[in-house]
Amino acid sequence: MCQLAFAALMGMLCRLRVELNPIEWTVNLVNETPYRASWINYVLAWIDGLPIPAFVFYLLVYGTFLGLVHLAAWLEGFLPFGRFHSEFAFDMVWVPFGLGYIHLMERSADRSIREFRPALAVADDEFAMIAYRFTTLPALPVLGLTLLGLMIGWTEALGIVSILRPDNGISLSFVMLGVLSASGYAFLPVWIFAAIRHLVHINQLFGRVAGLNLFNLQPLYGLANVTMIVAIFFILIANMNYASEMFLGTRTMSSPENVVLFSGAIFGLGLIVIIVPLLGIHRRIEQEKRQLLAEAAQDIEDLRRQLSAEVRGGGYQQIQHIEKALNAVFQLRTNIQAVPAWPWRPGTLRNFGTAILLPLVIWLAQRLLAPLF
Repeated sequence: MCQLAFAALMGMLCRLRVELNPIEWTVNLVNETPYRASWINYVLAWIDGLPIPAFVFYLLVYGTFLGLVHLAAWLEGFLPFGRFHSEFAFDMVWVPFGLGYIHLMERSADRSIREFRPALAVADDEFAMIAYRFTTLPALPVLGLTLLGLMIGWTEALGIVSILRPDNGISLSFVMLGVLSASGYAFLPVWIFAAIRHLVHINQLFGRVAGLNLFNLQPLYGLANVTMIVAIFFILIANMNYASEMFLGTRTMSSPENVVLFSGAIFGLGLIVIIVPLLGIHRRIEQEKRQLLAEAAQDIEDLRRQLSAEVRGGGYQQIQHIEKALNAVFQLRTNIQAVPAWPWRPGTLRNFGTAILLPLVIWLAQRLLAPLF
């Protein structure tokens, strides 16, 4: 089950990745950088330089870690040869998932800032600095957060080992389980730090939009896509927790009600993440729409008066031209009204809402159908 869940997760990441063309990391965009790039940026650049797609690399990492832990457990006799352990499978997910999702987010950030370039009235050297800050994590904070994550992970690993091996026996398989699963926790504080940086920068970048063209919002969509990827992370975490608690039978089994409450809280946080950084640009789009609609209304009123004057004066020579102008202004008003007030592609919020409701629908179906079987 966990292997299938991880395959589905990687499938989602792969579908997101298809939209992201290979990029050149901006570590060397400027001659004098404001700070040194983190080890994460160099690792991601190295992965991008491999002759295989990034998602294949992460699948290989997962398979290798999972295979090593199980091989040690089989050789020690903890598990019968060929039998898989659900806890092993679930805990090994966090290593490729943590780094892989940072990879996806940073790729999206790199592409989005390039798409956003036409919206900024700045010189190329200033834009290069903006792009560097947006796509490059600082070395020292990331190093400190990595060490913090490792300490948290190793503490958690000791708890896992004590549950799976209550006799406190030391074995190679459990040492490997603890070290490898703890490595996955190292990426969580880094991901939170990177996500917060992106959200803050996105809010600031939207505030620097030089001129807002309602009929060309394409440059804004990329930054909104980054907020969507950050929000999707929370959805994936909630869904993975839901799947492990409800279907995998983990040792931390919670009541279904608590699982749903936890998932609901995480989904609410994801919704906040996707909306709050866009509020400023949303208000600007709304203001621009109101201004253009007011101008269109004034044009319609002016044309109406011209039409009335023509009719009352009996001079019908200009009526055909006025009618064409009125139709054009009415069509323009319709087009203005159709412009989305949020800078994301059509259907984005609907898809996000579907992802939020899906686990709840599954839970309700399980509760309603359980008495029948």
